[in-house]
Amino acid sequence: MGRYAHILTKREQFHSNIIGQSVTLYRDEVRQRISELTNYFMSHGIADPATAKNQAIVAIGNDVKRQALIMGFSDTFAVIGVVLSIAAVTLILGRRKPNPAAGAGPKKGLVQIIMKVHVPATTATPTPDPDPAWPLRGKITERVSMLRRRCGDFASLIRLLSA
Repeated sequence: MGRYAHILTKREQFHSNIIGQSVTLYRDEVRQRISELTNYFMSHGIADPATAKNQAIVAIGNDVKRQALIMGFSDTFAVIGVVLSIAAVTLILGRRKPNPAAGAGPKKGLVQIIMKVHVPATTATPTPDPDPAWPLRGKITERVSMLRRRCGDFASLIRLLSA
């Protein structure tokens, strides 16, 4: 996140400089906008014309800053999009090819971990696990036996889920 904040700051500064070069007192559009804003501020409670003109210049500066910030966010999101695209391509191209010597079995994962848990087919209650290092084994065993009772043929269900 710090890198993206740095990119945002630098791009905001860049766009502020580029826009700021176009917004000068020598341009007719800028002088006209300052005049309009000065009249607006004078009609809304500022009696001094110098203060109203100063407020108008500050308002134009805030507009430039706001626009530069929006453009900086746009650039930052473009960088994030490029990074995510590269990550997606890397994930797609970085998949491991299945090893034909290993067989065409299901992928290793939670399914096979559950299948390796020994559950006696005749008992519905779990037996206490002598291994205190893994206290959840009894609960997992109980869940697996419940699934076997509900699904009938648990192995075919696992094959369907992992295919």
